[in-house]
Amino acid sequence: MHSYNLNMVILPIGSFMYNSKIKYGILSLFMFITILGNAQNNVWDLKRAIDYAIEKNIQVKINDLQVVNAENSLTQSWSAIAPTVNGSANHVYNIGRRIDPFTNTFANSSVRSNNFNLNANLNLFSGLTTLYTIQQNRANVLASQFDNEKLRNDVAVNVATAFLQVLFAQEQLRNAQNQLDVTTQQVSRNQLLFDAGTLAKGALLDLQAQQANEELNVIVAQNTYDLALLSLVQLLNLPAEETKGFTVVGPVIDDKIEVLTDSVPNDIYQDAAGSRPEIKAADFRIKTSRYALSVARGSYYPSISFFGSVGTGFSQLQRDVTGYTSSVQQIAVTQAGEPVFTVIQTPITSPTTFGNQLNNNFNRAFGFNMNIPIFNSLQARNSVWRAKVNLETAKLNMEQTELTLRRGIEQAYYDARAAYKKYMASQKSLESAKLAFQFSTDRFDAGMLNSVDYSTAKTRVTLAESNLLQAKYDYLFKSKLLNFYRGKPLY
Repeated sequence: MHSYNLNMVILPIGSFMYNSKIKYGILSLFMFITILGNAQNNVWDLKRAIDYAIEKNIQVKINDLQVVNAENSLTQSWSAIAPTVNGSANHVYNIGRRIDPFTNTFANSSVRSNNFNLNANLNLFSGLTTLYTIQQNRANVLASQFDNEKLRNDVAVNVATAFLQVLFAQEQLRNAQNQLDVTTQQVSRNQLLFDAGTLAKGALLDLQAQQANEELNVIVAQNTYDLALLSLVQLLNLPAEETKGFTVVGPVIDDKIEVLTDSVPNDIYQDAAGSRPEIKAADFRIKTSRYALSVARGSYYPSISFFGSVGTGFSQLQRDVTGYTSSVQQIAVTQAGEPVFTVIQTPITSPTTFGNQLNNNFNRAFGFNMNIPIFNSLQARNSVWRAKVNLETAKLNMEQTELTLRRGIEQAYYDARAAYKKYMASQKSLESAKLAFQFSTDRFDAGMLNSVDYSTAKTRVTLAESNLLQAKYDYLFKSKLLNFYRGKPLY
């Protein structure tokens, strides 16, 4: 018989089970961390929502590109100060009778020629249009930057408003559910009383009807919450599926809420007028239009420029004389009939080399050019007229922007003041509900109050607390919106 050590058999199995537990524990921990990370990733506070919405907003990205385009235009206008230099070269075959520009002779055969030129031009004066264009493009860059900042502010306000609506809808849903829970408990208790014969059927039916109505209220509140959440998710450029598990976290509100100051809307407007990006953008649009008017008026002035050029060329017909040959030829006859002879020298030529031709044909030219506008189909006059109209339009847009800002501040001020009054009234309502509930508790403990009335008093306290929380959120956001006009952040 063979003997076996049981420990040797059991230990490996135990070790295997132990390792499996470790692996399972690590896997479970990893899954828990993953789920927790995903859950935390779907928890949004106001700051995260605003930052994410601005980052993902398509119109903000388009405006960023417009700013880049404006900056490129400014760089291009600076480049206009520098001279323009252009070179040219050609390689030409001419077939047929022509005059060769390098030999000044007729050519009937196929001729190859080359031309090389370098031209430069420097604008010396053109009614200061170049300098005004630089100033115009610089103002346009700043206006584009402030337009983009204003768009970011609009996105922030829209997200904050949607965020507040989600918090309101969430609290209303909680209220509706709490009221339904209390009524459901009352229905269950009254059903027992009706079954025991101590309660009239009409009272039970009334309570059941109230329960059905509150179930409808829960459904309506749930739909309102879902729609508010969908609006927020869409502002974040997220798909609708992201509403599943999407959680918003309201700001922490101290018990001592900030009291609305006694500042009037005009004081707030004076502070906002110097810092709001829409005002600055409109102001730079006016400056842009003024510089554009100066550019248009520059067309009335003469322009002066300096130019210079160098060039050379090559032709197959150009030849160099390398020697001469002499011959005697009869050129006439005297009266006596005697012939007259002369010595004729014929040059011996060879094609001029490419390098020698480039050197021999090298030419230079420079000078000044003045262009005096006399009549150009009223183009300059019409350009000035359009620039004046654009300037007046920019001024009116400035007035409209200031008016819109003033109205927005006035609306925000009175909204914040009304929200503060509602908050103070909600505080008093909660204090009254708590006193009434304490009184009901004492009576219930003494057996002088039934459970239905006691639950109703408790529900009033819960509703008052919820209304106070909503009033706090409402006042907090509206007061922050009022401070936002002063340049303070929303979060």
